[in-house]
Amino acid sequence: MLEVFDYLNERLKENQLQLEITIYGGSIMTMVYDNRPATKDIDCVFSEIN
Repeated sequence: MLEVFDYLNERLKENQLQLEITIYGGSIMTMVYDNRPATKDIDCVFSEIN
């Protein structure tokens, strides 16, 4: 998953765009410690900033 964030970061920089990502709960635990192999999905909410 971290590779996806690195890729996304590069594309955003190329297009001079900003994005804020906040990760909570089981999603971050799975990414950092890989301690919940059944939880491989991450729920997302997208909204525009005016």
